[in-house]
Amino acid sequence: MTSQFQSDKAYTEIRKRILTQYYPTGSVLSVSDLSKNLKMSRTPVNVALRQLESDGLIQFIPRKGIIVRTFSKDDFFDCIEAIEALEGMSVYIITRGYARGDIGEGLIDKMNDVISELDRFEAENNIPMWHEGDVQFHDIFVDFCPNNIIKKTLRDVRNQMLIGFGFFAPLYLNRDMSSNDHRSLVEAIKSHESEKAREIAQRHRRNARVNLRKLLQTGIGIQ
Repeated sequence: MTSQFQSDKAYTEIRKRILTQYYPTGSVLSVSDLSKNLKMSRTPVNVALRQLESDGLIQFIPRKGIIVRTFSKDDFFDCIEAIEALEGMSVYIITRGYARGDIGEGLIDKMNDVISELDRFEAENNIPMWHEGDVQFHDIFVDFCPNNIIKKTLRDVRNQMLIGFGFFAPLYLNRDMSSNDHRSLVEAIKSHESEKAREIAQRHRRNARVNLRKLLQTGIGIQ
């Protein structure tokens, strides 16, 4: 395996563990322990950790070590507000690219595949897997975005939001409404309606933000 492959593999696995709360916020990470756990040398692990630091998911703190970043409620909602704007613009640009033929049918196929998985997890009432599927659906708007500045910024902010998001929000969000929004997005993109697609994407995030803020006022969720 190449060193790049190893560092990418380490990055993907550590990121997943952080976002799924396997390594909760405030956890201290050890390069030695991670190397043993991932069955690879320290070098690719160090490269992965530097990327995760750049993403804003961990911090290197003198005399304390490598810490999974802690987010406050204000941090959490700052991220959601930023995503509302960034994801809306990403969807708008993606829809224009799809209309011009710059982005192929792989986009729609990917969206429909994830929607089918979400339907299955909802029928099984498998909330953790539904949450992972929902993350994958929104990853599409990072992966297919042709604007590299929006792509990187959106990825970084989503990573940070997901630390606070954890598995709390899917327990209380209206998953039926989310599924309807997902399907509406597919239809708007297929119809080349870039403004409508952006409106749906931003409304989707805005509804989640408003509902989560109401829930957090009751004392439920992140601290």
